[in-house]
Amino acid sequence: MLNHLYGKSRIIILVAAGLTLASCSKTPTNGASASPPTFPSSTPELKPFVRQVYRSLNNQQIITLASPTELELGEQGMNLVCTYTEQDNTLRVVENIAGTTQAIYYQITPTGLQANDGTFLFAPQPYAEKMQEIQLARQRQEQERQRIAAEQEQSRNVTNEVANFSLNSAGQNIMTPDTVTVTNCSLKLHFAGNIWNEIKFADIVKISDDPDSRTPNTIDVQFQDQGNPGVMLLECHPDAENHIKATLLDTYHKWSRAFPDIVIPASNGGDPSSPDLR
Repeated sequence: MLNHLYGKSRIIILVAAGLTLASCSKTPTNGASASPPTFPSSTPELKPFVRQVYRSLNNQQIITLASPTELELGEQGMNLVCTYTEQDNTLRVVENIAGTTQAIYYQITPTGLQANDGTFLFAPQPYAEKMQEIQLARQRQEQERQRIAAEQEQSRNVTNEVANFSLNSAGQNIMTPDTVTVTNCSLKLHFAGNIWNEIKFADIVKISDDPDSRTPNTIDVQFQDQGNPGVMLLECHPDAENHIKATLLDTYHKWSRAFPDIVIPASNGGDPSSPDLR
């Protein structure tokens, strides 16, 4: 009886073991092979270091990032090797001079670095763009300087005489002219003793009546002589003053419209608000 039961139990155990083995060795029905699980790396990918140079537009300050931790600071003829770190868009530079350590901070900007004193140190591309802008500005300034120089020369070129007037002081005062000749760009003055002088329109500051003069019928011509102020009084005959003044001002206004850049501005003593001039 026991042998009979024992024989049946062996058959049941073998059948169960077979089912277990069949279950463990079953392959996926979709034909895909199993792959081991992957885990993200705990080490971040490091970007390769790129040597970078920042410089001010006058090249008085130059910072060269020589390694991820060291830079060269060039300033006032000195070249210091310093350590640096980046913190919150700020470059912290630690320099050691004669045993004394100090930290210098530079603000990181889209174009480079900005020092505490406001000096900008530009990265290579912005630096090249800025230098090109400066070069173009210098070229424009030189062209403008040449244009003004040519206009100044032309504005002083006498091409014709407009009118000639006798004045009331003929032969009486060597300090006041006895005749005035109005040209296209100047006043030619003749004095006693056959002395001539000329005041260019480019040097005239103001033309007006002289209310403070003791002599009536006087035209006051204020001008600059090599930067020094001067005054010339034209003493007119009573019946000729208005004609002389009208001719003088009309000729001057034509000249000033032709050479507006040569007219002495108010900042240099000119008076554009004068009802008689400008």
